Order: sequence, then C-alpha cells, then structure tokens
Amino acid sequence: MENKYDIFISYRRDNGEDKARILNQFLSTVGYRVFFDHESGMTGEFETEILAAVEIAPLFLMLLTPHCFDRCNEEEDWVRREIEKATLYEKDIIPIRPNYDDSMFKNLPEGVPDCVLRLSKLEFAEIDFHKNFKATAGNMVEEQIKKVVQPSIAIADTGNRGAKIHFFSDISCRVLHFGTPIAVTDATDNSVGAIARLLKGDHRLEYKSIEHEADAYTQIYSVPDNDYESFVNIELQPIKNKRKKKEEELKAAEERKAAEEKERRMSRIETDDNRRYKYDVFFSYSRQDAPVARRVYQYLVNAGYQCWLDMDELASGNFAQKIIATIQESRNLVFFNSEYSNKSEWVGREIDFAVKNNKGIIPIMLDESPIRRELSMYQFIQYSSEFFDAFMDRLIDYINHN
Repeated sequence: MENKYDIFISYRRDNGEDKARILNQFLSTVGYRVFFDHESGMTGEFETEILAAVEIAPLFLMLLTPHCFDRCNEEEDWVRREIEKATLYEKDIIPIRPNYDDSMFKNLPEGVPDCVLRLSKLEFAEIDFHKNFKATAGNMVEEQIKKVVQPSIAIADTGNRGAKIHFFSDISCRVLHFGTPIAVTDATDNSVGAIARLLKGDHRLEYKSIEHEADAYTQIYSVPDNDYESFVNIELQPIKNKRKKKEEELKAAEERKAAEEKERRMSRIETDDNRRYKYDVFFSYSRQDAPVARRVYQYLVNAGYQCWLDMDELASGNFAQKIIATIQESRNLVFFNSEYSNKSEWVGREIDFAVKNNKGIIPIMLDESPIRRELSMYQFIQYSSEFFDAFMDRLIDYINHN
C-alpha cells in the first residue's frame, strides 16, 4: 500500500463504483494520490489497508448515490465503518452529490449513526457525471479540495516542441520521463490517448499504474526526429495479474505460518503473569506508519495474540485515561520508530507511561531515524517487508520472552 494518500474515496459499490472510478481517474490526472478500493474483498489484510488509508489521507470524499446509506444501520457495513473512521480521526469530509441528486438522505433506515446524519449538514460538491464532468469536477478541486490538500504530484509541461507521442494503456497510468510525470493515460477512454512532446534522442520512460504503483515497467524510447508522431501501447494488465498472484501466494503462506504459531501458542501453558493481562501487545505508532503497523497486527492476531492497535474503541469518553488504562492492561508495547513517530506527542506520552510502568518495550525501526533516548537500552528490530516472515519470527520471540 502507498505510504501516503491525499484523498480517500468512499462509495457504495452497488451503484457508485463507476462514478468513483471516473473520479479517481480525474483526481489522479491533476496530481492527487487517491485511495480507491477497486480490488477490495473487504476481508483480511485489505481490511487493514482500508482503515489505514482513512487514517493517512487528509481528505475524505463521500460519493452520494441513491440508497448508499441503506445498510448503514448495520455495524459491520463498510460504508458506515469508513464514515465512522473518518469522523473519529476528524478528517475533512466533502460529500459529493452526482447530478444534483438529493434522494440519498430520504427514508434512511432506523439506527443510522449520527456521523452519517451529519453528512447532510456539510458543504456538498455538485458534480455532473455526464457532459459537464470535467468542468464540475474541476470546480470542486479548485473551490473545495485545494483548501484542504494540494496535489502531491506535479505533471510536467512538455511544451510544443519535439515529437508528438500518443500513449495508450490497458490500465490508467502515469507516464514518467526520467522520473518526472509528463502524462496520465485514461484506460476508460483510449480514443485520443495521453499526449506528450519528446525531443529527438533516447528517453527513459516509466509507466506506473494509478490503481497500484507496483504495477509498472520501464523502457528506453528513441525519438528519431522532432517532426515525428508516434503511438505507444502500454500493457500493464499482465504485470498486475502476476503481482496479484504473488500477493495471494504470500498471503496464504503468511496465514499458514500464523496458524502454526497459533497452534504452538495454544499448546503452551500460560503463566499466571501472562493471564493477568488483557493484551499481549499495545501498538504505538504514527498515523503515517499505519499500513506497516496494521500488517504486523494482523499477523499477530492470526497467530493467536491479543493485540490493541487503533482508536476504534476510544470514540467517546476521556481519551488520555483510556489510553493509559489500555497500556496498563498490556504486557508489551511495540513501538514503530520513524521520523513521523518521533514527532508525535501522543506516541511520546505512550512510551513514557510504558517505561514508568516497566512494560516490555520492543522498538521496531522503520527508517534511519535515531531512536528516542529513553529507549536506547532496549533491543530493537529492523523492519523488513522483503523478509517479513523472518522479521515476524524475531518479533514473536521477543514478545514471548518479555
């Protein structure tokens, strides 16, 4: 998953996926990094990715379509959970009303939470998803979105000099020239293609899928003359298929290994000291590091460990008191050390309390940031996505012996 998103799009899959896909494509063309859960199965690791993306993205867009709130009286409904999460983390929320339709707030089912009802009182973005889409979506960007977050990717202007190259793709993607974006393709409309100008000579071009930037490849493209026009066909679907197959294999392997660890754990006799704690692990991390924290959390939960990760249960009441109580109920504190966590006041307070109460503390190094001085006495673990199984083996060993 991306380490950073600018915008999270929430929508009801039944009748909003097409509009959400179009919106994601448009926002990507103007330089935003968007989380759009087109591949979601709503289970397992992807669930943690969705919740982490809501934490990370500064802006939450709610696409309003007819009957989009019909199941929001159910606690496990995903649209409801996303809205609750955005409200909990105090995100800026813009409800998007397509084609000036206001039917979605009529005849709401009983039991819909207040956070859903409050959406009707926010400032709407009015978007025409037909002939005036680009104009109305552009107005939303300029008048509402840019007040919250600026585009994080600048598209370079290649000017009017040089050969005219048309880019077509089977998956919408960014075209990068020596690392700088120069065009964005739209796989939903390949009638014209994305156009960029390239001068005579050799050019290093990289094609990165908007849906998932791991789906990418590079080529050296030669332009024989400045008075030249050509077409480039970008094929990312085979790369996506290969990536998804590998992810499925890795996930299955992780689940098997976690199940084996759970079986070993359940076979061990718990000591009185272990039984007096509600949680084996309390996770302390910054919002920017949420994707890594949630992946580690999911593995440990699958392996049978009791873990506390996020603030879902702290939506009401005294936040500080509940954090303290939860740390007291935990045997270990796992801390994700990074440039972001070192700047977090809350992370610092959690660590201070854990140190004073003699909790087992396990620092995980995510980058080269220096570790907090009060944690210098503790053995740390270097996080590795590439060697994730070996990393988890070491972490579990630390948890078991703390």
